[in-house]
Amino acid sequence: MTAGTLPERVGRIVNYLWVFAVVVVFILWLREPDLFARESIAARIESWGPWMFAGFIGISLARGFFLVPSTPVILAGGVLFPESLPVVFVISVAGIVVSATAIYYLPGLGGYDNLLERRYPHQIARMKRLLATPHAFWVVAGWSFFPLVPTDVICYAAGLLGMSYRRMVVAVLLGEMPLVLTYLLLTQAALTLLG
Repeated sequence: MTAGTLPERVGRIVNYLWVFAVVVVFILWLREPDLFARESIAARIESWGPWMFAGFIGISLARGFFLVPSTPVILAGGVLFPESLPVVFVISVAGIVVSATAIYYLPGLGGYDNLLERRYPHQIARMKRLLATPHAFWVVAGWSFFPLVPTDVICYAAGLLGMSYRRMVVAVLLGEMPLVLTYLLLTQAALTLLG
């Protein structure tokens, strides 16, 4: 069994760390619910200063290079910066565009092409067939809107088939922007309920 490409290994480590962090936070929430009160979270974020926000921006823009899903990063942004949800929205969408652009233009960078072909062979074959139709724009938008499938696969297939970059990125935005907004609103509602 091979160890995988660098993006695959880093993505796997990040996913394990994310699951571990969720479990730890859940246990902490059960034992110390005051830690998760809105005022307590706001005080901690203020004590970290601008570095926390800079870190969020960096992670949002870089996560696509390691094929890390955007959902956990968006949710973390909503939790960490509940008073700045419009800014979190813009940064999250910018991260999605950076990821889509990298996969579209540079699928061979870091072995993404081999990784995607190996991990999603049936989806890529299906996407290639669907993107060869006149409805390619709506296929990309619909695929991007559905939260349980990786948007990177459709961006990769669009790049392979020569779909116009502008059409691809507009379709991805059309699909992803409502999801990002929904994630942030759900995060805000959860924080209000817990606070």
